[in-house]
Amino acid sequence: MASKTIMDDLVTRPDMIIADFFVEAANDIHFEYKFPVAIVAPNMPLFQLPCSYIPGQPGFQLPGTMTSENSPMWLRIMNEIFLVPDLPTIIRAGKWSKKMRSDNGVFHPPHKPSKPDYLFFVNSFFELEIPRDLPPTAAPVDSLLSPTYQPLDQECGAFLASHTSVIYIALRTHITLPHKDAAKILEGVNRLREDGLIDGVVWAMGKTCRADLDRSARFSFKTGKSNKTILGDLLDNKHPDWVFSFFAPQRAILASESTKLYFTHGGGSSANEGLYHGKPMLSMGIFSDQIANSTRLVAGGVAESLNKFDFTSDEIYDKAKKILKPEGKTYSQNLLRLQRIAHVASRRKYHAADLIEELVYDNELRFKDANNWDLYAVGGLALAAVVGSTWIAGHCVIGQRSQDASQNSKYALHYKTGTSPPLLLLLLLLLLLPFHSFTFHHRPLSSIIDYRSSVDIRPYHHRFTSNPPLFTSTPSTTMYLRPAARQDHENPLGLPIYECWFCPTNWIGFSGLLYHLEEGRCVKRDRIRTLAFETPEYGFYGNKLTDRNPFFCFQCRAQFPEISHLYNHVEQHPSCSYLLNPSECLGALRDFYIEYYECPGSDYVSY
Repeated sequence: MASKTIMDDLVTRPDMIIADFFVEAANDIHFEYKFPVAIVAPNMPLFQLPCSYIPGQPGFQLPGTMTSENSPMWLRIMNEIFLVPDLPTIIRAGKWSKKMRSDNGVFHPPHKPSKPDYLFFVNSFFELEIPRDLPPTAAPVDSLLSPTYQPLDQECGAFLASHTSVIYIALRTHITLPHKDAAKILEGVNRLREDGLIDGVVWAMGKTCRADLDRSARFSFKTGKSNKTILGDLLDNKHPDWVFSFFAPQRAILASESTKLYFTHGGGSSANEGLYHGKPMLSMGIFSDQIANSTRLVAGGVAESLNKFDFTSDEIYDKAKKILKPEGKTYSQNLLRLQRIAHVASRRKYHAADLIEELVYDNELRFKDANNWDLYAVGGLALAAVVGSTWIAGHCVIGQRSQDASQNSKYALHYKTGTSPPLLLLLLLLLLLPFHSFTFHHRPLSSIIDYRSSVDIRPYHHRFTSNPPLFTSTPSTTMYLRPAARQDHENPLGLPIYECWFCPTNWIGFSGLLYHLEEGRCVKRDRIRTLAFETPEYGFYGNKLTDRNPFFCFQCRAQFPEISHLYNHVEQHPSCSYLLNPSECLGALRDFYIEYYECPGSDYVSY
């Protein structure tokens, strides 16, 4: 409700929204208000952007599943049906979600098209994500990492300075770790320390994570003054080789040369940071995208995975040893490759900013055009006309054969108007076809973002509030002849006012000046046409001069009999207006005209 209040108030309404993928309200605002939004997620969106060679529902692949190429048949089948046993729970959750949304004034289902019709940024890159075909509205922009990060605090800095081979453990501070799982991790890691594979442990463990731990539990340590160590002493940092931090400066720890192994839950940001700083990983996915990330890290040759349900301390020891031993050279090679790719991908955050800026400048949400609803409507009417005519004709023939003359009149195809139903349908089609041709396709079908129109010469407010009319007839003099005033209400596009040096008179837009010159009062009319074919760029806007419509729009291929008509079309249509840039064909032609007719000390533009 607060979101609706903000959007309904023009004072508080923003120009755009950038939101995390968990914020469903942003999607609802986009759907209800046709408002530009950008969603940021750590992975490809759930239930969206399906890919034929990725089994199952997008984002819900079973552990060990990458693509159909390397997945056995039984695993691919399980990916397709694994949601079936959970259908009762899914249905209950759907009803609960529907009620919650309706209680807050949202009566439509969550907006989840197969291809996002809004900007969607994926905080990952294709070496970690599975490559797939993406629409222009979705972009991998990993890694969204700050070039600067929090430095080491005094405790961690001193610890890393005094140790040369440290394992860093971070399973997220908000996860409650069961005591039995924490004990298995502690025992496996301690074996690594006792065998000399590591000499220190930094474990980031928040207050929530410690809630289920038994501080009085004892563990057997071979080193030290006593063979028994109490967990509470470890948590209080009383052991010289163990540090338990409530909050650790993760990136600074990963950047340290002393850190040799990263034990992570495999979250999107954690995986990105581990790869960016080039650290091999033990990955134990807890939920959601972490399970899929663990599979991808293993497939990339930079990690070993653990199953949270049945992992053992021996498994931790064996897999960590496999990475830390000199024989684990392959991990280092794969890490170097992915680290370099991650550094390149980290620059894409600037590309994300560019996309946001372009969306603010220009956005179009013509859903009916993008989905060809008009075409389907015409096709449906045509099909209905054929089927209806066939049915009526057949019914008429059967009736004529089975009834006598008096009864046949009952079934005859006549109405008070004297017009048969098929003819009425045909007339309806003839009325709809010109409406389809001139109303729905006066501009090319575009995606949600037309990037080329970002150079539109119209003012910002007009581009969001006006729908330029279709140019269908020869412009009249009253269309162009206006006073040379910036705030003229009859010049809503804010086009420059051009002055004819010969008259002089003022004209709105360069098309207005061309229309005036084509009348032949100030210069020879044929000369205006001929000059249009004397520039090197004429092939981009002109056919043969003898053609009936020798001028065409390079963007939408609309044809025009006069060059002024073409300029009028381009000035009023945002998707074609980039042709007026000085580096484009019509911009070059405009400059050519001005240079050709310009007199010393005078300029065509009035202001």
